[in-house]
Amino acid sequence: MEIIIRKLRANNFGFVEIISRMINWGCLPIVALFAEPEIFGQIVLVYSSIIIVTTLGGFGQQRAILMYAHCDHTAFFYANILSIIAAIIIGLSTVLLFDLSPIIMLIVLLNVQINNLVSNARSTNDFFIFSVLRVGITLSRFVLVMVFLSIKLSITVYLYAEFFSALLVIVIWFIVKPLPLNRASFKTDFNKIFSLFSFGLPLFLQSGVAQITQLGDRFIVSSNLGESVLASYFFISIFCSSVAFIFSFNAQKYEVRIYRATDMIEAKKNTTEFCVTSLKLTVIFYFISLSFYFFITYFGGKYEFDFLLMTSLFINSSLFVFSIAMNYYFSYLGKNKYIILLSSGTAILFIAIVYFLISKLGLYSIAIAGFTISLIYFLLYLFSVIRLKGLFDA
Repeated sequence: MEIIIRKLRANNFGFVEIISRMINWGCLPIVALFAEPEIFGQIVLVYSSIIIVTTLGGFGQQRAILMYAHCDHTAFFYANILSIIAAIIIGLSTVLLFDLSPIIMLIVLLNVQINNLVSNARSTNDFFIFSVLRVGITLSRFVLVMVFLSIKLSITVYLYAEFFSALLVIVIWFIVKPLPLNRASFKTDFNKIFSLFSFGLPLFLQSGVAQITQLGDRFIVSSNLGESVLASYFFISIFCSSVAFIFSFNAQKYEVRIYRATDMIEAKKNTTEFCVTSLKLTVIFYFISLSFYFFITYFGGKYEFDFLLMTSLFINSSLFVFSIAMNYYFSYLGKNKYIILLSSGTAILFIAIVYFLISKLGLYSIAIAGFTISLIYFLLYLFSVIRLKGLFDA
């Protein structure tokens, strides 16, 4: 516990990230306690769709902002414009193709804008704005989702809660600290636009396949096992996803260090520290998550306690740190093509394993698929980062 406290004090951005994710983490588990599994399963699918489209709509520009906005104030404006255009195209296409509510596109646009503002605040070390945005969006979402769904439990009401929570944060940001606008910021620089587009395109493709890996299993579970089983799976996944607190906390510290490393040795050192520190903290979080899972299932009554499945999925989530670390490291090396190839291959393999095994092994097929993908990333990390002469060293 003392180790955690010291790390929080040394990393204020990480502390805010932990707080915001804890608030967000507590939202859907509470909904699961008073919603029937079928309705909760539908909410999970909608929530997953919003995450996927928001990630794709960002077009990799959040990482571009994080890397360049601290030394080039125009980078944010160009990156923001690119991501907004991408969000409109992808959001509108998704709504029309899958016959979804148009409000989803509005939610995606607002979420992309908030994510860009968060990245800009982090890149420029604006702790106040970073805190307002990160805590503001999760707190407003938590409150409005609870209030709206307590009035009427439906998908439409849930979407309105998501929309107004994001809109509220944007309004607060305009009041607290709008970005200074000047003519120089809007001088068209096609070379810079093309550079940001080229930077974001491989990350866009990578994020797409990453979302398939992380969230695609939910749609397979829904179509093969039903929305009630999906609700149970997501309920367990909520407690396993507590490792995201650790990854987000450490990412605030190590991601920037990796990108701005002066040489490959420093980049490898920071990549390894990110992995080792994260894995150490997951041990503590496992017992905390297991306790919460047992407590809520025991008193909630709607879901059964499954120790083996929860432990398998938690380990699976913990090992995902190697995937995150290798993406950071490849971005530092400027080898985004490897991110695309690796992410595409592992995504296809993950979905294939789940698809062919789910009818026989049920939810355990997801754990097996996750272990397989994590093993690939671990071996890649072992032979490219740990080795003195890595696979991708110049």
